[in-house]
Amino acid sequence: DPDPLTREWKQSNNARLMPEINKLMIAQEHGIVTMFGSLYVRVFTPFAGVNPMKVKLLSDNLAKTFDGRWTPECQEAMSQIARVYDYGLASLRLVTTAGVNFIVDGFQGTQNISTLRYHGIGTGTNAESTGDTALQTESTTALTPASTRATGTLTEGASANIYRTVGSNVVNTSVTIAEHGIFNQAATGGGTLLDRSQFAGIGLVNGNTLQTTYDFTIAAGG
Repeated sequence: DPDPLTREWKQSNNARLMPEINKLMIAQEHGIVTMFGSLYVRVFTPFAGVNPMKVKLLSDNLAKTFDGRWTPECQEAMSQIARVYDYGLASLRLVTTAGVNFIVDGFQGTQNISTLRYHGIGTGTNAESTGDTALQTESTTALTPASTRATGTLTEGASANIYRTVGSNVVNTSVTIAEHGIFNQAATGGGTLLDRSQFAGIGLVNGNTLQTTYDFTIAAGG
């Protein structure tokens, strides 16, 4: 990675990622069916004179147009109005008990699993747990609009067994984001948490857009 900021971040985040990567490799080697979430992160910093909401709008439109893929066309379009920092894979954890219970309720018709598309972000640094039902310290007034999680896209990932959602949160102050969650409602402070990811802190400043891509992989077999 030619950018020293993201290169250093990847090095610091590696200690969190490697144990999870190793678990997946072992599962693959032994033919064990796995279900897991993957979180990818980019930060867009508007150039001078560019309205941050214009950057968010472009981020949302690119995600819809290209089904959540970050193509050379996406890079070119965003680079016209903002500096792009691609942090890549941030986390491979953690699908929660509340999340899988919500999915089971969806099969029974008592919940709508397509509502699991809202991207919450926060500053908490506690490790993830299957018992998590919320982010440790979710950002509220630091978001634009305030107390409103990003509405993510609904699409497939690289294959038909991967659910992908891409959301873009804009911040209005300096903040270090270190956790992310997928919820079933836009308003902060409530809803069901499908997946919580904790990662090395990413420093944002007023006007930055944090684009998060979440892939939920469900494997066939047995």
